Parts: sequence; C-alpha cells; structure tokens
Amino acid sequence: MASSTQIQAVDTWHIHLSGLVQGVGFRPLVYQLANAAGMHGTVCNDADGLHIWVNASEQTAANFLQEILADAPPLSVVTNTTIEKAEPQTFNGFTIVFADTPKAPRLWIPPDFALCEDCKRELHEAGNRREHYPFITCTTCGPRYSIIQQLPFERVFTTMEPFTLCNICAAEYNDVNDRRFFAQTTSCPSCGVQMTLTMPDGSATTDTAAVLDQLLTTLQAGKMVAIKGIGGFLLLTDAGNATAIDRLRNRKKRPAKPLAVMYPSLHMLEQHVSLTALQQTWLTSPVAPIVLLPITAQMQQELATEQLAPGLHKLGVMLPYAPLFEWLLAAYKKPVVATSANLSGSPIIYKNEQARQHLLQVADVLLYHNRDIVMPQDDSVLSIAAQSQIPVWLRRSRGLAPACSFYTPLRKEPMLAMGALMKSSFAIAQDGMTYISQYMGSTESYDAQLMYKESLAHVQQLLQHRPSVIITDKHPAYFSHVLAQEIATEHACPLLLVQHHKAHAAAVLAENNLLHQSKPVLAVVMDGTGLGDDGNSWGGEFFIYHNNCMERVAHWQPFPYLLGDKMAREPRLSLLSALPAGMRHVCKQWFTETEWTLYQKMLQSYKGIHTTAVGRLFDAAACWLLQMPGQQYEGHAAMRLEAMANEYVEKHGIPAAFDLSIDDNILPGSRLLAMLIHAESVGATAPELAARFHASISQSICQMARHLQVQQVACSGGVFQNSLLIDMLHLHAGNDLQLYFHQQLSPNDENVSFGQLVYADCNIDDVWASALHQVTD
Repeated sequence: MASSTQIQAVDTWHIHLSGLVQGVGFRPLVYQLANAAGMHGTVCNDADGLHIWVNASEQTAANFLQEILADAPPLSVVTNTTIEKAEPQTFNGFTIVFADTPKAPRLWIPPDFALCEDCKRELHEAGNRREHYPFITCTTCGPRYSIIQQLPFERVFTTMEPFTLCNICAAEYNDVNDRRFFAQTTSCPSCGVQMTLTMPDGSATTDTAAVLDQLLTTLQAGKMVAIKGIGGFLLLTDAGNATAIDRLRNRKKRPAKPLAVMYPSLHMLEQHVSLTALQQTWLTSPVAPIVLLPITAQMQQELATEQLAPGLHKLGVMLPYAPLFEWLLAAYKKPVVATSANLSGSPIIYKNEQARQHLLQVADVLLYHNRDIVMPQDDSVLSIAAQSQIPVWLRRSRGLAPACSFYTPLRKEPMLAMGALMKSSFAIAQDGMTYISQYMGSTESYDAQLMYKESLAHVQQLLQHRPSVIITDKHPAYFSHVLAQEIATEHACPLLLVQHHKAHAAAVLAENNLLHQSKPVLAVVMDGTGLGDDGNSWGGEFFIYHNNCMERVAHWQPFPYLLGDKMAREPRLSLLSALPAGMRHVCKQWFTETEWTLYQKMLQSYKGIHTTAVGRLFDAAACWLLQMPGQQYEGHAAMRLEAMANEYVEKHGIPAAFDLSIDDNILPGSRLLAMLIHAESVGATAPELAARFHASISQSICQMARHLQVQQVACSGGVFQNSLLIDMLHLHAGNDLQLYFHQQLSPNDENVSFGQLVYADCNIDDVWASALHQVTD
C-alpha cells in the first residue's frame, strides 16, 4: 500500500478524533484521502479513538483535518478533534497500522448496523460471488457491538477472528479502491460464517439451498422457525396465518402481548399502509427498529392483525435488518412474525447450545450459525406521535446501544448507575464518556439477573471500568439495589441512593440540556410505581428543578396501594382503591363475595402504603371502560385504553377534558374516575370517555404548570409512552408552555440508570453528602 518514495523529515502533526469513529469506515477514508493528496503518514484505531500522523506543514495538516471531517463516513459521529505538533518522524508513504500502546478505552462502542443497500444489491445479484450469502457485510453495515470482545475495534478482537480471509476476500480487504477495504467483518461463502439447520429428530443440513427450501416449507405449512439473528434468536411464522400465530403464542406462553411483523420489503409495506417521512426514515435507517404503525384495512386483509395485536390500533413493523432475514424473506415474499426466541418473561436466547436445548421445544426447525454473539440484544422499538411527529422510543437496544452522544459527564471518576427493576439498564461514566446499556428487561427472574450481570461484566471489561461510585434506586428489594450494595462493598466505594422519579426527571432534563440554565423547569414524572422519599409508592409527581435542586411541589391524589404489586396485574384493584369510598360498590361485579368482604375490610381500616401512580389511574379507567378487570402483560390495559381513545379521536377529534380543580397542589384522580363513570351513566360512550380521560390527564398537567407559574415542562415516566397523550399535551400547552420529551431514550424505566448517573455527576440536591461510604446491612 505504501509509496516507495522516501521524503525528507518535515514537521509531524498528530490528529486525534473522538466519538463514534471505529467500525464505521474511517481508516479507509483517511487512507484514500491521504493517498489522493500525496501525503505521508499513518492512521490507526486505538483505545481512545482514531489517530493520524502526517508529515506536513501546519496549514496542510489543518486542511487535511477539515477534509476528513467534511467527508466523514455517514455512520460516524465525531465529538472532539485535536491537532498538535508531534515528535518528528519520517514516513514512507501512507499506511494503516495497528496500535501498540495499551491504554484504557475512551471511545464510543459502535452499535450493530443494519444491512446497507450495496450489500443488499450484491446479496441478490446473479453471478455475484456473495449472491445468497446470508452474512454479507462491509465497512458500513453488519454486527459490531454484539460481536466485540475487546477494544479497539479490530477483527482479531471480535468473534469474526476465527474466520480467516480467503485470497479473494484478503485482496478486497487490502484494495484501497474496494468498498471492503479494511472492512473488519467481511467474509464470503468460501471463508465465512456457516449455517446449520436442525430438525426436532436431530437431523441437520448445512447446504444453503436445502436450508432455504426447508425454511420455506416450514413457513408455508404454518409452522415456526427459530433463527439466530444479530442479537439473538428470533421466532418466525407466517403473519397471515391466525392458527400459526395462536400456536406460537401457546408455545411461547405469550397469550396477548403484541407481536412484531417483519415485511420482506419497503415496497410491500407501502401497499399496506401510508408511511410518514419520519416512519420511512427510521424503518430504512442503520438502526432499523421496530416502528409502531397504524393497523389499516389493507393490513387486516393481509395479516391476522387481531392475533398479532389483540385490541390494539398499532402494529410493530420492521424490515429485514440482517442479510439472513433479507435472504429468507426475499424468497418467502410474505410478512412474518418476528419475535424474540424466549419463553415469556425470560431473556432472549443467543447461544447455540441454549437454542439446541430449548428452542426445538418451541420451534419446528432451528437455524443457527457459528459466529458467536457476545452481547445479546432485543430489537429497538419506536412509536411516532401522529400529530406532533415526536419520536417515542419504547425500547432502546439493537442499533442504538451503548453509545450516548447527548451527555458529557462533568466528573472524571468512573461511575456506575444500576437502573431500576423493570425495563432495566445500566449506565457508565468514565473519563468524559457516557455509555448506556441496551434494554435488559425485567430483572425479576434469575435468568434475567444472570444476563444483567454478564452484560455489565462484559462492558466493564471492554472499557476497563472500575467504578469509584455506585448509584442505585432507593428500593431495597430491587435486584439492582442488592447488586449495587455487593459491588460497592467489593470496590470499597460510596453508594448513592437516588429516588426513582427524581432519576426520571434528571434523565429528561439532561437529554434536553436543561440542567444548567437559569430558569426553573417543571419535571412531570408519571408511571406505575416507585419508592418515594416518604415511603409511599409514587407515580404522579411534579418537581421544580432550579439551581441544581429538585423539589417535589405537587402530585396526584394518593390512594391505597392495595395488595402492592398485585394491583399492577389487576386493574380492578386500581379502580376499587382509587374511587371515592361512596362509589366503590360499582366494582363489586369483578370480585367474589369472599374477596369483596376482605377488600372492604382492608380499605375501611387501611393504614398501609398509598400510591400517586397515574399508571394505576389508566388501569382503573381501562377496567371500567373496557370491562377489563385483569391484564395479561405490563401496560396491557393502558395500551387498550389508548387504542380505544385513538379510535374516537380519529373520527371526532380531541374532546373536551373534565375540569379538575387543583386543591393544595394535588390533582384529584378519584374525582376524574367518578366523573368518568357518571358521564357514562348519562349516555356518553366508552370510546368518547377514553378520549376524555386522556384529554383530562393532559389538560391537568398543563393546568398544574400554569398554577405553579413555570413555562418549561419536561415529561418522563412510562405513561409518556402514550403517543396520543403527547399529541394532546401539545394541544393543551398552547403558546405559553414549552414541552420537552425524551429524544434518544425511552420515557420508561430504561432511562432511570442514566438519570441516576446525572444525579450523581451534577450532585443534584447534594446527593454526595448522603453517600454510604461504608456499606452495611
């Protein structure tokens, strides 16, 4: 690659780029630009970014840096650049070299990138040597985070290391004019990843044509296939076959929770639904998330939509993001269900031995390959509010984690935040960089706890991270809290406790750059539960943030937290508990005589924990309007209530809200439910009242902001996953209130770890003063 012309020693300049600069094609770009300009020097990946040394004058080096930045690879994100004079060296041509100075990593870890258009074209191109090769990649697409074993990003430090390049691939890899020049994940059928298809009887095949034929036969017969994707195994079955979907639900033990659908192409999807520009942009982006789309009449004709998303108005849809799925669906030519291959409540299966042991009890055939997954990930999920077009991330995982471009920590010491219990994540700050893990699910089960520990250990190993402070939720029974105590003891470092909803508030403030401004902000946090500072269960909170202090100034009316977590599973308990005492008799239909007698006695002498959770108010409203005393998954009742309200709004527009007066900075949830029931008794329909309930919550938030005389309102918590509520908030906010929502994080508990990190980093409320320097029982 190098020129044979030796040049005389001139000034040597060192250029350093930080950010997402590895695994995105930066070294090939720099090499090509340098050669085109006749420059001499080297470029390499190192643990702290991209390093370039060139022989040049100061002006020429500065111009070269500007040219690099102007032509930066599309997937890169450069957060910082430096250029400085270095010790004189004489270079012979320009080369790509490997770093030989071990140092602690200080760079973004690249996420996994969806199949690019060039590789898709080659995959289907007759005569191309990678035609029908389901593991085709290049410098701009393919797995990254899921296969990295060590930093910097080099093939030898990934699970691609066992696959030695054949002569043709090696020639491409070393050809400056080839688009796979220095592509670390490149391979071909001769030297690359191999598939194995296994049947329940133990028979197996590795022949590509035979594999495809068996997969198609299985899907066409309405059966299930388990396929190893980028972040783990997925279960696939025909999305138009109601019987097949029912069978999948039965085997997966997932009776009602919605299932995502993978369409073979954007063109086919556009025949079924009119996409907005933003929806199309995300569907075809390198992230390639699941995007929630409205269920249309055409979808109902082509797909078994009621089996896919029972009682809902939206369907999760994605396009083939891995070449393996593109290869299969291009041949199948119909949409398929694509859901994580796990039993309900368990983490995604990602290891071959796990799959062979467990998945043939669920799927009819199993397809795996010999490229190991180091970091399992579920698909990211996105909803876009219909009117405001605000993106709402419901799950931040594949394609996004663990990069964090929107927050630079103030403190230099390494910190670890442990997150919450449900929709868990962890966050790390180290040497001016922030990392937020992928969605980790609920850590209530042993398997989920094990995966959390393994994922945390792997990221800490990648970053050589040894925390000097641990931050966690106040709830002593959370798995994350217990583990935080263990880690703090192990590392002999302080343990900081941050209240759940204050962490939510800090997260949305930080994401919108509102932490260090002079004006006060009203942080509204509404969800299902979280241990409050007063020992009760919070979930409908209003905080004023000003001058680095966060004060709880208002909340929704507390009501008995009857039977604790059981309430989250049974909306009937929320309605019974939240209604005024004189109206509780309307709930009797949903209880046995024994239950009714017991619960009435409990409520009459109740001295236990109370809750302000708006999530439970949604459950209560759904119980009444949908006649839904129980729910089969978290958020089930609230999602169906939103679907019913949306049905009304689409036909009639946003209705008038119930007028809820503020009493001593408290919003009356019980009165709202009472007004709802009364309105139905005089003729209002359930869909209208579902919409009025949403409008009332929205108007009350804006009413409280005006009452408190705060113009800036930042919203977080699981309730704000509701895109209809977000659209209504924009209507009720008018011109006098400025609204802020999460942009790259989910409003649900996934953001809690980041909020905990921010709380400690900024020392909000002087949280360090209460740090537990010695961890005790």
